[in-house]
Amino acid sequence: MIARAITNETVDRRTVAGATRVFSTRTANAQPMASYVLKPNLAGALSELLDEKSKGMTIREVSIAPDGSYMGRTIGDVGLRRHGVEVTGIGRDGGQQFLPARDEALRPLDVLVMIGPPPNVRRFAEQAGK
Repeated sequence: MIARAITNETVDRRTVAGATRVFSTRTANAQPMASYVLKPNLAGALSELLDEKSKGMTIREVSIAPDGSYMGRTIGDVGLRRHGVEVTGIGRDGGQQFLPARDEALRPLDVLVMIGPPPNVRRFAEQAGK
């Protein structure tokens, strides 16, 4: 059950009453609420992922340096699993490509959306700039 609340006290009451997701009108606009109604599994998974940040995960954008060691290599070639991170999207030429294939070649100035433990993402980001 999705509920709307005006105050923090109301959020708590809705949760106790059995709401699985409560949106505060002070912090949420209509778009997140609509996402939960229309695509609850996807919205729930993304919410869980973002909440994982407090459990040791982070989401970060990482730019591929034009003269870096990863330029021209594929996502599979750079060994992301070895780094303990995943690529969920690539920002390229003003657009977005979600869940890119392992054979997708990295281009200069690509912006990768990375998910993983902070030290692993940081290490990958440092390598991507070399």
